[in-house]
Amino acid sequence: MYAVNFQTDSRSVIFAAVNAERHGSVAEAHKLLSEGARRYPMSQRIAMAIWQEDIGHHHIAQSAKDIRLALAQMPDNPALTSALLQSLLALRQPQQAMSAARAFAGRQLRSRSRQAMYVDMLLNLHQAQTAEKWLSKLATAMPHQRWVSRLKVEMLERIKRPQQALALLKVLAHEPEPRVADILALADLRYEQGDLTAYVMEMKRILAIEPTHAEANNDLAYFWAQRHKHLAKSLAMAKLAVREYPRDTASRDTLGWIYYRLGQFRGALKEFRIAVTLPGGENAAEFLHLGDTLHKLNQNSFALHSWEHGIDLLKPTGGLSRHEKELRARLVKRIAREKKFQALDGLPHGQGL
Repeated sequence: MYAVNFQTDSRSVIFAAVNAERHGSVAEAHKLLSEGARRYPMSQRIAMAIWQEDIGHHHIAQSAKDIRLALAQMPDNPALTSALLQSLLALRQPQQAMSAARAFAGRQLRSRSRQAMYVDMLLNLHQAQTAEKWLSKLATAMPHQRWVSRLKVEMLERIKRPQQALALLKVLAHEPEPRVADILALADLRYEQGDLTAYVMEMKRILAIEPTHAEANNDLAYFWAQRHKHLAKSLAMAKLAVREYPRDTASRDTLGWIYYRLGQFRGALKEFRIAVTLPGGENAAEFLHLGDTLHKLNQNSFALHSWEHGIDLLKPTGGLSRHEKELRARLVKRIAREKKFQALDGLPHGQGL
């Protein structure tokens, strides 16, 4: 009824088409969208709705055709270009996909998002050499654009050339006026490569430049807490991060973990309970921490439930990563031990693991 009486914009068209499809009229939905595309040729919403309808009904060739028609009207639209690339790859037409991505990138060399889309496409198609040449061309054309160097760093990391990535990041991070984002990227790479002394040094550099930098405070606080170091200082740093981003799961987890290390389990429980309700908090590591804290507070049935939920979250559609395998092993060990104690005692066991 809304779409019939108030057909004033592209959203009305999409509403009517969705409603028609829900009532089983696929042909009517397609007709409404086609008419909408003619009425609103510059509407990204309608173009994407048509593409999604094509994909949903496995009409991949038609999806490429329809999105090309839309791109004729909106040639510089990133969402439509991304949709076209997906359709071409689904049709096993990688050369056409690369050509489309290159054309899109070439029209605006100063657009980081366009260059990133093209480089990502090349790397996904195992064209690392072409990606490297393209980034070298960009660096020559725009020698003072730092984002070009950062794209090259990301590329080098993806193609497993960490030493070259490290060398380039060192240059960026040790310029006369370095950007915090570059130092943070260097610190992360130092950590991945196991150079923990250098990692701490870079994090301290960030905090010297920007003492209230939430991510640096959070990450260094967690690093120290994991090693039972500087817990009082880490607590202050974690609280600062939570004040800056109270709905950030990682910050809540760090604060909870430091409370746990300090033996302040009720404070830890409060933070972990908040963390699991936040975006990204529904993960196995969070429920491992929550379960461990509940166990310390002798709430062992709740702890067992938390660990079991963590296991459920790790049930993969594919293989588990190394980190996930380690998490799973820790959860399995805790669950088995608690169930053993419950079987022996006839009630939840009250001792720490």
